[in-house]
Amino acid sequence: MVSGSCGVGPKTADVWLAMVARRPTMPVDTHIHRLARRWRLAPSEEYEDVTAALKELIRPRSRFLGHLVLIEFGRDICHARRPACDRCPVYDLCDAEDRRPRQ
Repeated sequence: MVSGSCGVGPKTADVWLAMVARRPTMPVDTHIHRLARRWRLAPSEEYEDVTAALKELIRPRSRFLGHLVLIEFGRDICHARRPACDRCPVYDLCDAEDRRPRQ
């Protein structure tokens, strides 16, 4: 991971490594972080813990696509304030505290 003296944080480094260098990193943006928290996938809220937990769940060759799919899911369905639970394909598996009842 690149960080420290060059002024690049872990998220920026992971995004660059994944998108440009096609390395099997697992960048965690706001949407992915929210999903990981709601689905209780990581032991803490720290970036390193979330990315490590997701790396355990998503095999290296699937991380690039997994990253993109999770971002899209967080943007389109599992919104921060009003998740679209009525359209959620994993509703029956979700045990998020802020899950909304289906209509």
